Amino acid sequence: MRVNEYGNAVEWPDGAELSAIWIERLAPASIDNDDFREAMEELGLSLEGMAARLGVSRRLVADYRKDKPIPELVGLAVLQLMDLKKRAG
Repeated sequence: MRVNEYGNAVEWPDGAELSAIWIERLAPASIDNDDFREAMEELGLSLEGMAARLGVSRRLVADYRKDKPIPELVGLAVLQLMDLKKRAG
């Protein structure tokens, strides 16, 4: 995911967007390190795979798996990945 060209929304590669206003209205999307590890396992993603899906470094994913606090935006992205997997069946 990335910030869209206007800087007012988060955009995924498939064109889905969440506006900044909508994101502010969301309940906190905090996940902890255990949730992050479980999501990776459920999604079947390696460190490299999760890094590619989130658009972050492999090292940062490794740190999130351990004890580095996970920013809400990353938590939201992980929850979105999980939701997409559930919808795909």
